[in-house]
Amino acid sequence: MQNNDALAPRAVVALAFCCLIAMLDGADAQAMAITAPLMAKDLDIGAAQMGLTFSASLFGAAVGALLGGQLADRFGAKTVLAGAAMLFGLLQLATALADRFETPLLLRTIAGIGLGGATPAFLALAAASVPTTWRSRILGLVWACFPLGAFVGGFFNGWLAQHRSWQEVFIYGGVAPIVLALLLYIFASNPSAETTTSSAANARSRLGRLLGEDGRLRSRTILLCIVFFGVFGTLAGIVVWLPSILIDQNFEPAQGRAVLSWHALGAIVSTALGGFFFEKFGGRVLTISLLTGFMLMIALSVSLSVFSLAAISMMLLGVFLGLGASAAIATGGLLFAPKVRSSGLGLAMASGRFGQMLLPSAIGLGLSNGLTATEVLLASAVLPLISALAAILLNLSD
Repeated sequence: MQNNDALAPRAVVALAFCCLIAMLDGADAQAMAITAPLMAKDLDIGAAQMGLTFSASLFGAAVGALLGGQLADRFGAKTVLAGAAMLFGLLQLATALADRFETPLLLRTIAGIGLGGATPAFLALAAASVPTTWRSRILGLVWACFPLGAFVGGFFNGWLAQHRSWQEVFIYGGVAPIVLALLLYIFASNPSAETTTSSAANARSRLGRLLGEDGRLRSRTILLCIVFFGVFGTLAGIVVWLPSILIDQNFEPAQGRAVLSWHALGAIVSTALGGFFFEKFGGRVLTISLLTGFMLMIALSVSLSVFSLAAISMMLLGVFLGLGASAAIATGGLLFAPKVRSSGLGLAMASGRFGQMLLPSAIGLGLSNGLTATEVLLASAVLPLISALAAILLNLSD
């Protein structure tokens, strides 16, 4: 970690690569949703099987976050980030050659491991590349590239799928991380705090340090994982299901896409500013954003019949949950010492990935069992509320 207020040129290069890979992560979040109808038709895949493919990718990302964090603390964040991006890119290219259901299921699982492993690595690399006084704002700016990538990638992938083919979505989505991985490995460097590798015994004990040896660190790590689970799970649940819910309310599909666009724009702006607010107001930003997200989930659930109110609620959810995600990442960047920072962020991000996997499934299960959209969204509001309570306890433990 650097102690002065000047960024070395190689640190700037490393931050640029972190931002670009975060954008690719966000773009991939849209790729499957956009290509799913075309893949299902070409490969004769049913809706339930496509659902398994979505879940497999997220499961792989959760596993990858755990593994990537451990490996980044041992071998250096840059090395692991380059390797994870390379793995993801190769699996994306292989997905373009899929010819039956089992192939994308397996490939997307392994690709998820690569992409999930990249997340704690680029967050740790960004945190270690800047002075401590800049860390919160830089992590917020880097993570803002994720919703930015989802926003830009949605348009680009949509154009490719409509005017070219679904295979080209994965071809471009594979070539880009491979090129970035090679350039990253050549031109970026590990910050000084990450150049010393640890022994295998120390590598095996990192999760033990986070969850076993220090009671205060253990409780704070668990609370942060609850926050990540809630904020990322809620974001995923509403993004996946709200367009379908609005169509069931007799709105046009274009209106559902417009709501998602406003939601994404709100998330981009608030995520980018989250680090600045965290520096100024501390952990209160995390608590307030999650409590506001809880209230907005209630507002959304009771306003589904009025498009303008639903759209405003969705946009504000993007603002405040995006702010909460940014503040949660900033909290992790300051909470974990350099020797376990990647492992800690990986564990927290794995919790968020499991939230992304489980809440959309729970919403779908509720709707398929006769619950109304209002009832399902009201029930889902419990998740940001629990995360807000965890954030309060996390702040009290400072």
